[in-house]
Amino acid sequence: MSSLLDESDMRTTILFAISISLLVGIFVYRYLSWRMDPFRCSPVTGVVTMNGEPLKDAVVLFAPLDGKRMSSGRTNEKGEYRLVYSPSKMGALHGLHSVQVTTLLIIDGYELIPETIPFRYREFPSKITERVSAGYNTININLESQPEDATELAEYNEEQRRIMIEEMEFMVEEGVYEGEPAMGLDNSSLPDFVGDHNKSGNSEKVETGENVVPNR
Repeated sequence: MSSLLDESDMRTTILFAISISLLVGIFVYRYLSWRMDPFRCSPVTGVVTMNGEPLKDAVVLFAPLDGKRMSSGRTNEKGEYRLVYSPSKMGALHGLHSVQVTTLLIIDGYELIPETIPFRYREFPSKITERVSAGYNTININLESQPEDATELAEYNEEQRRIMIEEMEFMVEEGVYEGEPAMGLDNSSLPDFVGDHNKSGNSEKVETGENVVPNR
């Protein structure tokens, strides 16, 4: 009887040891895989302020100084942001990053939200450098504007507007807007800054089947 109990205890002990070994092996494998992953990310959140005030609707970029893929996020009404690395991965890669902030946005190819961030915070590498480490990262970004920044921002926004107008006029010339455009544009609803030939409702139209293509 005692020998049967001894054999049962031994089998239980062996099975328990095997289970522990398997669990340890899985843990070590996952840990080493994580340690060797060149694209390890950790969560990054924070608040962006300009002259002490929360900065809303700003794009935040964390660009690794070694040239790897960057992460981005957008601030809300409170200036809060959360970085996204890819559609399936949150956060940013471990290491040093150049932090860039911008408010410039072109909507539907013809509506420009102007830049309000000085160049020193937009360039790469920017004035701000932060390190992303393993674990949860809270990185607040404090920006400061100076009176002399106004001239640079005005010139930059004017240049971006000029480029946008040229691209819009090229798309109109090439007949990008056909039939019912996805952007809701036709020859009568093109923005005012597009050339005079598009401001009037009498511009020539070329019939191409069921589509109507604005023509210069």
